[in-house]
Amino acid sequence: MEGLIDHVKIIDKGKILLEADLEYLAERVKIVFSDEPLPEALYAVSTFGKWICLVPNKDGVPSQLDLEMIFTAAIAKDQKFKKYLENIGAVV
Repeated sequence: MEGLIDHVKIIDKGKILLEADLEYLAERVKIVFSDEPLPEALYAVSTFGKWICLVPNKDGVPSQLDLEMIFTAAIAKDQKFKKYLENIGAVV
């Protein structure tokens, strides 16, 4: 499905949480698999004994994103990902 989408907008309770071109977002965050949650993770979830971590993409090379993970991170109570989105200009 990601191949069909080029722009993402996530709205929760009338507030825009994320609005960005998917390529722009892929250059700024990436998903990393780990045995434990990474300290730099903006959002992390444990599944089947592994951690899936959404981390800043420091090298700027576009990464393969998971829209479900992006959505879940954007609506999570933890503000880390939301603050990062504000810092990179992905929130209006």
